[in-house]
Amino acid sequence: LWSDEATGFHGHLAACGGMVSGDGGFLEISSPGYLEFRGTVDTLAPFGKAGTLLLDPAGVTIGAVSNGTWNPVCPTGIIGNPTVVQILNTDLQTALATCNVVIDTGASTGAGTGNIDVNAGFSWLAPQSLTLIATNDLTVNAQIGPTGNFVGDQVILTAGGTARIRTIAGASPMGVVTVNGGILVNANNVIVGDAIAGANQTSFLRAGGVGGNVTINSTTGLTLQGGAGNTAVLGTFV
Repeated sequence: LWSDEATGFHGHLAACGGMVSGDGGFLEISSPGYLEFRGTVDTLAPFGKAGTLLLDPAGVTIGAVSNGTWNPVCPTGIIGNPTVVQILNTDLQTALATCNVVIDTGASTGAGTGNIDVNAGFSWLAPQSLTLIATNDLTVNAQIGPTGNFVGDQVILTAGGTARIRTIAGASPMGVVTVNGGILVNANNVIVGDAIAGANQTSFLRAGGVGGNVTINSTTGLTLQGGAGNTAVLGTFV
C-alpha cells in the first residue's frame, strides 16, 4: 500500500501462512510524504514463522498521542501536523503481536528528518522482532521490548547518525529489555545513558535468556553515561 503524497491506513491487511505449511508474507505500508498507520495487520502462520510489516516514513515519532489525521476530502489532505509522522505506541504493540515490524526512514524518498524518536513505551507478548532503522539519529526515550519467554525475538536499532538510549526526569527505567532474545545496535555513534537534565533513572540495554546477546557496532564511539542515575548493559556481549 503506497502513495506519492499521503497514505492513511485504517483497514486490515493480511499475508498469512497456509493451513498446512508455509510462512507469513510481507506487507508494506508506505509514503514519502505523510503516513498514518491506524489499521490492523496479520502475517501469522499456523505451521511456520510470522511474516514482516514494513513502515517507511521519512521520519517518525513513536508516541502516545497522534499529531494529525489524514483526511482524503480535506484540500491539503492532512488535518494536524503533516511534517512529523507519529505512530501510536499502542498500534505498534498490536502489530507486533502478529508481525515482525520494520520501521525504516531510509526506505522512503521523502524530505523528512530521517530520525526515529521513541517517546512512549510498548511491549509485546509474542515471538516477533522489532527493527528500527534511522538514516539520521535514533533516540529511545522509553522502555521497549518483548515480554514473553520466546527464543529468537530481538530488538535491532540502526542509525546512520547517533543511537541514544536516554532517561527523562520522573520516568521509569528507559531502554531496551528482552526476556529471551538479543539486542543489536548499529550506529555511527552509540550513547547509553544520555540523560536529559534532571533525570535520575536507569538506562538499560538488557538481554536475557537463551538468546540474550547484546551486540553493539559503532563506527566512531560508544559512551556509557551514568549522570544522576545509572547505566546498565546486561547480557552476553558480542
